Amino acid sequence: MNIEILAVRIVLIITIFLLPILEVIFGILLTKRTPEINTTYGYRTKLSMSNQEAWDYSNKTTGKLWFITGLVEIVCFIPLVVLLNDYLSYGLMIFVPIVIIAIFWFILEIILRKKFKEKKSI
Repeated sequence: MNIEILAVRIVLIITIFLLPILEVIFGILLTKRTPEINTTYGYRTKLSMSNQEAWDYSNKTTGKLWFITGLVEIVCFIPLVVLLNDYLSYGLMIFVPIVIIAIFWFILEIILRKKFKEKKSI
């Protein structure tokens, strides 16, 4: 195998597992210790930052979802990386976590609107 091809594959494999690993790490952090409302760290949307209860709920929920999906992605991607050796498959494995995060964001915002619609902003 050509050294350049091997280097590209190694970079792709690192990229494939980077987001799921970060999901697990931040999932643990957000679940164990929800930060105070801030503009730097946590699940930050206008609605989640509207009051402390919404902030705590959205960050704990995000933490649980990220932890679970990160683990599932890692477990699913290991055999796929071994079995599939084409760049299209690698690209899809990089794209899937991004789509999952976007879907969770959309669903969580709907839940927050329903759960905290009567709460007033600070």
